[in-house]
Amino acid sequence: MLEGKIAIVAGVRRGFGAGIARELAAQAANVILAARTLDKTNIGAWHKGGPLVPGTLTEIIARSLSAD
Repeated sequence: MLEGKIAIVAGVRRGFGAGIARELAAQAANVILAARTLDKTNIGAWHKGGPLVPGTLTEIIARSLSAD
């Protein structure tokens, strides 16, 4: 149904965004992912205190690819 369609999903590190991105990919859409944290090495570049939330864009991509 979504094969060949392009979707842009922001906030894919965890929660709703991650679930939406996985479902779109499962339906053969081409998904463009956006998240604030690429991987654990760049957390200090933007994090200025407060709680850290789990998940990185790299982890989401790895999980999505392994689901195939």
